[in-house]
Amino acid sequence: MIMAKRARWSQSCLMRKGAILISSALEAGRHHYPAVSSPTPQPGERIAGRLAVSHILFMVTIREACPDDESALVDLWLRSVRATHTFLTEEDIQFFLPLVREALTSEQLEWWVLSSDANIVIGFMGLAGNSLEAMFLDPSHLRSGHGRRLVSHARALKGALTVDVNEQNPAARCFYEACGFVVVGRSELDSTGRPFPLLHMRQPT
Repeated sequence: MIMAKRARWSQSCLMRKGAILISSALEAGRHHYPAVSSPTPQPGERIAGRLAVSHILFMVTIREACPDDESALVDLWLRSVRATHTFLTEEDIQFFLPLVREALTSEQLEWWVLSSDANIVIGFMGLAGNSLEAMFLDPSHLRSGHGRRLVSHARALKGALTVDVNEQNPAARCFYEACGFVVVGRSELDSTGRPFPLLHMRQPT
């Protein structure tokens, strides 16, 4: 799960051409409050969001991943999986961890990161063509509109998307259904042959 060709990454990976910039509100000095939902941005568009508790804004960027993100993405993956994939044991998580680390350095997937203006990673996703291979958010930023922003960005890049969702994660299924995906198939085992059924979902064209 992560990283496109290293040769394509610039030394400075915070602000890249084509990145999405989103204004969101946070309490002063705190970068873990979720932003309120806002209209889906188009590439390069700025959208203002505001929380009732504060008028202080920070920028959220969707950009391509770079090598310096790897450690933060692994850490976010661990926190996200432990918070949302409650059907997994710690032994299961440790089984998948080296596979995630390996994918983070592969050239097979196109990876995008959503980060704050302080370059704190809030979420990330991986694409293979129009297949959304992975998407994870910091647990403190769930239900804040960031997942929809990532999905919208992917659709703007690739058109109608497909995604596989763990059947034992009903919240993920509900999220993707809210984004327009429908279930078109089911597999009894996951891609590693483990007994974690997958729902195959896709968006209408």
